[in-house]
Amino acid sequence: MNSRPRPGPAGIKGYITSLAACPDGTPVAALAVSRWIEHRTGWSIRKFVKTARCYRTIQIQAGPRASTAADPLPDELRQAFEAINATR
Repeated sequence: MNSRPRPGPAGIKGYITSLAACPDGTPVAALAVSRWIEHRTGWSIRKFVKTARCYRTIQIQAGPRASTAADPLPDELRQAFEAINATR
């Protein structure tokens, strides 16, 4: 069950305004970052999270030597990361 409040009579604008009232501003920052990722990649945030979630990098320490292990990124996800990191 979803515990987030649903937009009230004021609609989505009122919902976003209520998020903006949070003292630390975290929900507003998360919304801004999500919109920025969607704008830069052309993907929905849902698609981006579902695609990127399973690709992680780990570092293995064996004595004095550290090795990094990672699965190669698919071209589609690599291009999305390049779009995010690209300067305007």
